[in-house]
Amino acid sequence: SGGDLGLVEQAFTASNKLTSSYKINAPADSGPAKAYGLHIHVHGDGGGGYVDFPNKETRDGLIGVTVKAPNKSLTWGRAAGGPHGVFLQELIQNELIKKYNIDLTRIYFSGVSGGSYFLSGNFIPSYGHLYGTGAFLMCGGEAPRVAFEQPAFLKTFRIHWQETAGERIDIAPSVKKSIAAYKTALAGQGGAAAVETSEFVGPGGHCEFDDVSYTTGIQFMMDKSFGMILKK
Repeated sequence: SGGDLGLVEQAFTASNKLTSSYKINAPADSGPAKAYGLHIHVHGDGGGGYVDFPNKETRDGLIGVTVKAPNKSLTWGRAAGGPHGVFLQELIQNELIKKYNIDLTRIYFSGVSGGSYFLSGNFIPSYGHLYGTGAFLMCGGEAPRVAFEQPAFLKTFRIHWQETAGERIDIAPSVKKSIAAYKTALAGQGGAAAVETSEFVGPGGHCEFDDVSYTTGIQFMMDKSFGMILKK
C-alpha cells in the first residue's frame, strides 16, 4: 500500500489484542520498482535494542526493522512466547509485507539476550519453516519450548549463536542447551552440522562483544558478523 520511507515508528495490534510498535528505516528507493528483504531485530529485556536500533542501516538489500515487545516490562518470550510469536508473525505478514515491496525469500532475524531466548524458544520452531532463511542470536538462547512445526526446514535455515567467553553464568548454560537441542533436531532431519554454528569468544561480559559495553558490543557484532547467516 506504500509504507512511509525513512526512519519511522508505527503502532501495531495483532489479532490476539497484543499491541506495541516497531521502527523501520526504509530507503528512499523503496517502492514498486525495487523489492527489498527484511532484517527483523528482537531486543533484549528492557527494550534497549529497540531504542538503539542496531540494524537501522539497510545492508545486503535488507530493510532494518526493530520490534518492541508487547508488554510493559519489554520482555520477549519465555512463558509468553506463544502469544508473542503470533504478534511478531502477524506484524510481518499483515503489516510490513502489505505496506512494502518485500522479497519474501529474504526475511532474516536477529535477537539479543531475551530476544534470542524468544526466537530460539518459540518463534523459530513455530514459524521458521515459513521463511527458510536464518537467525543471528546474540548473548542468549534457550532450547525450544514447543515442537518444531515442520522440522525439515532446519536443513537449510542458518542459525548462529554468538556469545562472549565471559557471558553471565545464568545465561551461558541456557545457550549451550539451545545449541545442543537444535543440533539434535537438525541431525534428526539428516542435516549438515555446518548450518548451525556457534562461537564463545572474547573476555567481555553480557553482550560486551567489543569488551566495552552492552550497547556498543551489540552494535559492533551486528556490524561485524550478521552477514554470516545470509544466503548468497
